[in-house]
Amino acid sequence: MNSGIRIFKHSFLRTLSLVHSFIWFFLLFSEACRADNMDAEGCKDHPLISRMINFYIEDCGNDEDILEAVIGKDKKDDLIRIIKGKVTWINYYPKEGGKGISMAKIHHYYETELTLKGCQIVYQEKDLITAVLTKEGKETWFSLLFSQDGMYEISIAETMIKP
Repeated sequence: MNSGIRIFKHSFLRTLSLVHSFIWFFLLFSEACRADNMDAEGCKDHPLISRMINFYIEDCGNDEDILEAVIGKDKKDDLIRIIKGKVTWINYYPKEGGKGISMAKIHHYYETELTLKGCQIVYQEKDLITAVLTKEGKETWFSLLFSQDGMYEISIAETMIKP
């Protein structure tokens, strides 16, 4: 009889442990789903570049358009290259846990990300990066602008290389 109580107690504790694990998994999973749902309707990351952790998409758009990419400075003025093609832009804002991420950390993250993807960094300052990826007859231009409040914008122009 005593062994029956021990078996019941062991089974009960195992079941309780499994229920406890399931509840934690459910809470973590539902938090992750809720965080993903913060993105503006119809917006998603561009397939060539991902967002930083703890940021959500506030706004986005794409169209056949032009991108004015900063490629240098001439005394006082920015040197601009006009790229015509399919342009996508995405505005990212910090989530609750993302506040306090410095512009320098965001800049470093994307400088590394772009370099690892094989991009050439064309120009950069503390609040912007312009890079280009040339691959399979296409040029993909990236223009990233960073603000002091942790918000950043990525603009991407995809165009065919003219022979």
